Amino acid sequence: MFLKSRRRRQHGCPIAAIAAAFLLAGSANADAPMSLVGRPATESATPIAVAEVSGQPLAELVEHAPGAAWMRVRFERVDFPGFAPGQGGYLRITSLFDGAVQILDADDYERWQQYSAYFNGDAVRIEAISPIRSGRATLLIAEVISESSDDVVESGAPRTICGALDDRILSSDPRVARVVVAEGDFTSVCTATIIGDGNRCFLTSGGCAGALGAGVVIEFNAPLSYPNGETLIHPAPADQYVADGASVQRQTGEAGDDWGYFGCFPNSTTGLTPFESQGEYFDLADEIPAASNQTLRTFGNGVTVPPVFRTWSFVAKEVTGPFVGQTGDELRVVTDATFGDSGAAVTVDATGEMIGILVDDGCAEFAGANLATSVNDSSLRKALSAPTGVCIPLTFTYPGGRPEFVHPNGGTTMQVVVTGANGTMPAPDSGQFHYNAGDGWITEPMLELSPGLYEATFPSAVCGTFIDYYVSVETSAGVRFPDQIADPQTTFRTVAATGITVLHSFDFEDGTGWTLQDLNVTAGGWARGIPMGDGALNGPDADADGSGQCWTTGLADNVDLDGGPTRLRSPSFNLSAANNPFLSFEAWFTTNDAVLDRFSIQFSNNGGLSFATVADFGDQGPGWQLRRYRIADLGSLTSSIRFRFNVSDQPNNSETEAGLDALTIIDYACDSGTSCTKGDFNGDMLRDGRDVAGFANALVNPPMPGTTAFCAADMDDDGSLELGDDLQSFVQCVLLADCP
Repeated sequence: MFLKSRRRRQHGCPIAAIAAAFLLAGSANADAPMSLVGRPATESATPIAVAEVSGQPLAELVEHAPGAAWMRVRFERVDFPGFAPGQGGYLRITSLFDGAVQILDADDYERWQQYSAYFNGDAVRIEAISPIRSGRATLLIAEVISESSDDVVESGAPRTICGALDDRILSSDPRVARVVVAEGDFTSVCTATIIGDGNRCFLTSGGCAGALGAGVVIEFNAPLSYPNGETLIHPAPADQYVADGASVQRQTGEAGDDWGYFGCFPNSTTGLTPFESQGEYFDLADEIPAASNQTLRTFGNGVTVPPVFRTWSFVAKEVTGPFVGQTGDELRVVTDATFGDSGAAVTVDATGEMIGILVDDGCAEFAGANLATSVNDSSLRKALSAPTGVCIPLTFTYPGGRPEFVHPNGGTTMQVVVTGANGTMPAPDSGQFHYNAGDGWITEPMLELSPGLYEATFPSAVCGTFIDYYVSVETSAGVRFPDQIADPQTTFRTVAATGITVLHSFDFEDGTGWTLQDLNVTAGGWARGIPMGDGALNGPDADADGSGQCWTTGLADNVDLDGGPTRLRSPSFNLSAANNPFLSFEAWFTTNDAVLDRFSIQFSNNGGLSFATVADFGDQGPGWQLRRYRIADLGSLTSSIRFRFNVSDQPNNSETEAGLDALTIIDYACDSGTSCTKGDFNGDMLRDGRDVAGFANALVNPPMPGTTAFCAADMDDDGSLELGDDLQSFVQCVLLADCP
């Protein structure tokens, strides 16, 4: 993971020796600074240089780590008047080496998890500043952490230089951060980069993101290291940040499945976010370009060894190299990288767009290239479209809720309230409504009723049609959220109908009414239980709806289906009175013989005396997929309807795995709200030859949905006028008196 470990020293002080409690009320010199330990404040080696902070210290101490190159402290307890959220008290910590200052109010003290920033040198002054001039002041130091510039630690030569020489050069790119991870007696370094998501957060590797706990600091503008290449020199506290644990999302695994996404709290001294301070970010590529003739540039904080200057270790560097290939979401890049470069940004040099996150080595081992995870990894894109913690730029609420169903004629509205979060505000009149009713995504503006209050209007759609949708608003920074990336993975769903009734629902925790039949099956027939596959070609590793159990092939011994067909038959359903019922279920089907091996759905409306195959499909790749069928399209609705699900590996020449879960039969009411007699166009309550002209005109010049003419022409009441179904039904009605 390119992480570089270095020994650190812990300078311990007895807590009793550094605790102080002063009763200041009534003291004759209550306004004078009071030293807890060490020299008085008047003998400070460097003046305090924070112009915007005023007030004399209520109490102070000076903490030493003799001979240290850098140091920081972890507090055991801080308690003094005014040191509480909103009361104005704060800690002021000053390096006696270079005068660098950190301010920690009560909120930032908790965000930093009771640690200070890193300070160069071997002594810091800690002052309790309060607007309240009386009371007790207690400062307890639990630990002083430091490192000497004389420390020599075996680091090993870099293993991932892609060629004879290390070609990296120093970088001043403001988007590149150094992540300093304290791990027991060791310190490690990795890399993170600011990206152009909704709130300008960070991408890194999954391992680096997993280390973002107490004591971890994200640094910018790091100075060169000590000549030994082992000891860091830290930037000023104004360039140091801590991560918001609530914002961290990550995934660890092989290259292609390894990423981390997180955000930082504003700096405790300046009040600025990393982006506000640094001013730039990486744009994420919508598409990964072909590897041919592409030069890449990576940015990281890796270690160096001679002949490269050791002072360049663990500071920002950049290097170019070729893009040599892509397998799925794994990118192979020939750019130098070493310990400390885990999480480095991989960019296309010609465009500057970020295409990957460096996560693994390989140049000097087996792959001939270092490995990165594509920024288009589906799980990463899903995280980017649903940020958490400080990465959330806007929040969306729905005062009237989100509609379970919308009218087929269109016009159903939904109100959305948009508010800013984490210092970001929505841009006025920028709301958009995005929907997909089966013909691709369509974007329309939302109506802004008042500042931040929008109204979206759903389109007309054939009754029973699923409509996927989401809304987006621009932020004050000009970023559209939540669709700041292409094709967001998380959308809401409704259906076109005037009412919904769930007639039957099965999560398969119980198999009552379902029967099995195996024909020429030698192994792996249908069985119900908790799936035990690998989540890939060996079948599902979990059921689809989260209830626990499902139907799958080869359940007991986790073997694939051999022979067949294996048949799973449903109970009998009475759908004779249903309006517009649909069958839906989650299916799993993987096979490496997509021609012969099929998953088929069979239909019977005579109680199972005979079945007809009404749909089938081949390999759909690993994963559960929702499949949905309008039952009236499969055959006439009767009181004895059954379904049968067949799977075969016949001949037995492939790896075949199937699953079935979350089966429902839902009836969608499709009342247009208009009363009519189907086929009656002249209003005489008869269906005869005098209605032919009116019907023909309706097919040629369709009337508006919701009108009596549309209702009369829509013979099958499916919300659309069709030459096939409606014409046939009209002819049967007029000639045979077989009318709906």
